[in-house]
Amino acid sequence: DDEAGLARPLDGLNAAIGGGVQDPRAYWARGLLQLMSKGAAEPTIADFRRAVELAPLEASYRANLAQMLSGMSLLLPGDESGTAEEEELDGSEDELVEAELHYGLACELAPDNELLRESREAFLELLQAKAGAR
Repeated sequence: DDEAGLARPLDGLNAAIGGGVQDPRAYWARGLLQLMSKGAAEPTIADFRRAVELAPLEASYRANLAQMLSGMSLLLPGDESGTAEEEELDGSEDELVEAELHYGLACELAPDNELLRESREAFLELLQAKAGAR
């Protein structure tokens, strides 16, 4: 069972963060584990936001926050699969505005990251299509 297998590392991260650890990787990892084990978007978004606060120049944290806010698939380190074919935006208007900001900053911070650029382009196309459908 995936949830049971992720419970121990999640407990460890909860203890570390509860004990005062201020490492952005801990927040990012906890957010990811919460999403993987419980499908919990809200705590994942909160942890990804904290990772961005602690490491504002880390493009991958910003990109993952943008993906969570917008409802797009997460691109994780080492992932070379690209953007899913059936992507759909399901964030609120405020979340999509915030996602656009984080995507833009992530691309500025990592201009050579082709996968990130493609993900942002897919996001912008979906955003434009959503705006045109109103």
